[in-house]
Amino acid sequence: MRVSDLQAVQLMTRSDLLNPPRKLPDLALPDAREGTSVRLRTSGDRSVLIVMIHPDCSDCAAWVEKLAGQKDEIGSWKGEVRLVDRGAAGRPHPFQRLLDSDDQLGQALGVAAPAVVIADQWGEIHEAAEAGEEHRFLPIESAVEWIRHLATSCPECEGEAF
Repeated sequence: MRVSDLQAVQLMTRSDLLNPPRKLPDLALPDAREGTSVRLRTSGDRSVLIVMIHPDCSDCAAWVEKLAGQKDEIGSWKGEVRLVDRGAAGRPHPFQRLLDSDDQLGQALGVAAPAVVIADQWGEIHEAAEAGEEHRFLPIESAVEWIRHLATSCPECEGEAF
């Protein structure tokens, strides 16, 4: 074993071994409005709330409309919202909409739309909740609380309880 391998093993915590972090795939999807390629992972110090929806579904649209009421709150906690769908016309909303006609994101994460995925600024997933056929989305308050938590948590301090 090389020294660098040994150092990497020593830096791992028990939690890392039992619950390895899930990361957002390094995936870029086209923006529905502009056609430009957009990476799912954010840059800088922003967390991301990804909402995988069915664009022509009234239940999905109702949840997104409620989430739109929290757009300023999410932004104030350095959060971004990105809607991901398979490319139908979709309804107007204030969030960035990414097209994923091949369901690359769902396959990479093992999550089926409709769903909510919340990741921190490094792409580590903290929540991945499918809404299921019943469209039981993660409560809006919980999604906003996750963004608030990620903005105020200190990764250096998380391991101090051991």
